[in-house]
Amino acid sequence: MGVMIMVHRVPEGIEDPYTQMLYDDAGEYLPMGEPDALAGALNEALAATGAEGFIDEGTGVLLPHGVDSVSFTTHEGQVRMIFVNGPTGEVFDALAAVGAPDWAVLDAGTGERYN
Repeated sequence: MGVMIMVHRVPEGIEDPYTQMLYDDAGEYLPMGEPDALAGALNEALAATGAEGFIDEGTGVLLPHGVDSVSFTTHEGQVRMIFVNGPTGEVFDALAAVGAPDWAVLDAGTGERYN
């Protein structure tokens, strides 16, 4: 298995978003948008990169060739965290295009921040 990344919003004052992720409950994460709207925005951004692949049945997000899966953690109808197994350059580009400046893109195993 390759790299897995996780994406979540980081509140002001949090210096280590990986440690925050380990100890917070889903309801403590800041909302990132409704699942369908977020999937639509990600799909538009992925299409803009020229990505091709298939639609993930669970999230409705386009999985570019090489990406194994995308999943959302939701709470009260809002996405609170995104997990991507096997991210490609197109995924990183799409996350940068859609994400707010407070989104942290982290290696799920090491906590290394990519953005």
